[in-house]
Amino acid sequence: MPAKATTQSSTNRDVKGSHGATFAKVLDGRKQPIRGLWVRNNRYYAQISVEDLHTGTKKVRRVPLLNPQGEPVPTVAQATAEINRLRTQRADDALPQLGRTPTFAIYANEYLAYIKSGSGTKKAGTIAKEEGILRLWQEHMGSAAPR
Repeated sequence: MPAKATTQSSTNRDVKGSHGATFAKVLDGRKQPIRGLWVRNNRYYAQISVEDLHTGTKKVRRVPLLNPQGEPVPTVAQATAEINRLRTQRADDALPQLGRTPTFAIYANEYLAYIKSGSGTKKAGTIAKEEGILRLWQEHMGSAAPR
């Protein structure tokens, strides 16, 4: 084998210039882009505009498309059906909240306000006990609310 001829395998390639996964438009059978449908790492995403519940402003989000069992859709046809279902839900105001999950402190405070309002059917002793336990968890997690 000549001195400059070497074999190259996938294990010794230089990965310094690699990039993270990027979103790519999904094309139909006629090589035309499908509106609002993106793919990344073999997973399909719908790009839809949704209203932020806290500020009221509209934002564009990419939402992973899942079938009714909660699994990622495997084909373009199923992804198209799911994006149409999402658009129908948005028109009916039945779209699930598409935002970040609240922190533990925020959720605990909302839960305590709910059970103290009388909407729940808990006894006063149970409410006091849960309030104490939740405050201890908030202090432990470093997100304690003022008492």
